[in-house]
Amino acid sequence: MKFYSQNSKILIVVFLSALFHCNFLTAQTFTFDYTSGLSSTTCNQFDPAVVEQGYTHTTFAGSPHSYGTYLSVPASYSTLSNVLFGTGYAISYPFSTGHGYAISVTASATINNSSAPYPNMRIGVASTLPTTSSVCGSSYISGYNNTANLSFPTIYNTILSASNSIQVPFFTGLGESLLLIGTYPNFNTTSYFADVRLSSISISEVPPITPSSALICSGSSQVFSVNTPYPVSWTSSPTGVLSISPSGLNNRDLTATATTNSGNLVTLTASVTTPNGVVNLTRQVVVGVPIINLSSSQSGSCYNGYQSWLLNASSPSSATSWNWTVDNPSSGSWYIASPYSSSTYVDVAGGGGVSVEATNVCGTKKNGVTIYSNCGSSFGLKASPNPASDKVSVSIAESQNAKNTNKQAALIYQIKVLDQMANIKKTYKFSGISNATISLGGLLKGTYTIQAFDGFSWRSVQVLKQ
Repeated sequence: MKFYSQNSKILIVVFLSALFHCNFLTAQTFTFDYTSGLSSTTCNQFDPAVVEQGYTHTTFAGSPHSYGTYLSVPASYSTLSNVLFGTGYAISYPFSTGHGYAISVTASATINNSSAPYPNMRIGVASTLPTTSSVCGSSYISGYNNTANLSFPTIYNTILSASNSIQVPFFTGLGESLLLIGTYPNFNTTSYFADVRLSSISISEVPPITPSSALICSGSSQVFSVNTPYPVSWTSSPTGVLSISPSGLNNRDLTATATTNSGNLVTLTASVTTPNGVVNLTRQVVVGVPIINLSSSQSGSCYNGYQSWLLNASSPSSATSWNWTVDNPSSGSWYIASPYSSSTYVDVAGGGGVSVEATNVCGTKKNGVTIYSNCGSSFGLKASPNPASDKVSVSIAESQNAKNTNKQAALIYQIKVLDQMANIKKTYKFSGISNATISLGGLLKGTYTIQAFDGFSWRSVQVLKQ
């Protein structure tokens, strides 16, 4: 089979990165050298899978094979079958989550039809092998009709040609564990064959911004770094929260000083200018007092006039303590099951505001939520009989969560009887009893409000005097 052209070397560089939390690792470069050490008598070099230079290589399409001084990954098109054929294989490589990678592929190409264009080279990353097919066995098969249709998730695709200088946009990875290399024809009108000859693949690690997390209080500073020989420019968003000052070789270091303590989440971006384009690395920084995120949802059904709520607080600010309080009660009574935890059940009869304070090394911040009960008008206080002509027994109805946590039954220390104009008609004081008996004697017939104080809050219930 005659070849009409022989291209010069092609250098392809792909940048990959994942912007997730991880620890700093020293930059390193590993090169797979395909110019020696491979068998030239095996049709499909990586089927079955083999370990080459410490890393598993697996064919997933066609039949990559060696000619002693290069690895052949051919591509072709046949007018007889009207099928495009490609070759692909995967390298199991431990890409560190949160790091970027410069992947360089050195290759040359030949084609046997001067009217046909050069093929595509595809580079991808994945966590599982593509479900395509490979051909050949353990013995060598001459000729070039031994490739299979190529299909796999691609992050970079280029048409090979002579004297290429290719700049590939920065790619954000997701912790994939496979590097995919493949070729594919770029022509479907005339039969032709293209032989793409790989000499080497180099993987260079680009570390993320360090440290991996930071909390900066007003007036304090933190130094961040990117381990790269290339020029770096820094930005922060939103502006006005951090004062930033680049330093070091090519500005790869940054001193960030907090100008406020109000609680903000700031994104630092290090734009690294490489010979193959700009790589943007990011790091989130917490500035000042805790940022408090709140969620609330009703839990279960009514119990003795109470509605339970589940309140959850979270913070990216390394909060060291939590404190829930009732700070705006509009009516009724409350029970906070876990006042010093980031999450708690709260039983409410009535409604109003509940707040949580979170504390970190920069200070304390409060956030709140309104909760309520639609469980009727008893508000946790029971009076019987109702209606009544004279004597009334008054007790406090505990919520289900209070019962489940074995909380001591609430005691009554004071009772007031109010008419419909909120005038106090009777008052009673106690040393702390669970059940109090009062008299409505001497009052006109009508509706009255009985209020009871449990030492923390007032609870109320309406009764009808006959």
